[in-house]
Amino acid sequence: MGAQGRNVWKNHIGDRAGFSLVELVVVIAVMAVLAGASVSLMGYLRYADTEKAVAAVTDRLESQRITAMSQGDVQYLYLYQLSDGYYMKVLAGSGGKLDSFNGALLDHSGVKVCGKGMEIRIGSSTGARIAGNAIARIAYTRSGVFSEDTNLFSGTETQAKLVFLGNNPRSICLVKGTGKVFEE
Repeated sequence: MGAQGRNVWKNHIGDRAGFSLVELVVVIAVMAVLAGASVSLMGYLRYADTEKAVAAVTDRLESQRITAMSQGDVQYLYLYQLSDGYYMKVLAGSGGKLDSFNGALLDHSGVKVCGKGMEIRIGSSTGARIAGNAIARIAYTRSGVFSEDTNLFSGTETQAKLVFLGNNPRSICLVKGTGKVFEE
């Protein structure tokens, strides 16, 4: 190839240097699809993890107990199910006591505990499922023990359990007389 042939080749390549608008749009579209897939996968993994769900509820219960003992405020912690998973929400004061699900108060503004790939049951893995109108209501007294308003205890039971069924079943044990909470 002579000098003139190299110049023609160089000019031809020089005209095509860089990306065309179509190539740029394709690259951006592929990156957007990959980013969306990774974000949704990370969200799924986060909410499927029973250990994180149990830790979140346990932390909230401990915080609620400290608040009740230091401020004397009645606070009700609710665990409830919506279409996309389980949530927890604290409602304060005497108006915060609900006997069943109330969509006006127990909504997506609560803290998401886990996705719909898990179940939360009361008592045991075959116990009552928190779903529909069934909710878990937990309250502490100023002395740091569970209030009579807590709907997890039946009769003379001294302990209650919240069972989280998912990829690694876990449970939280609540001790009525002391207000203590521990993971099992």
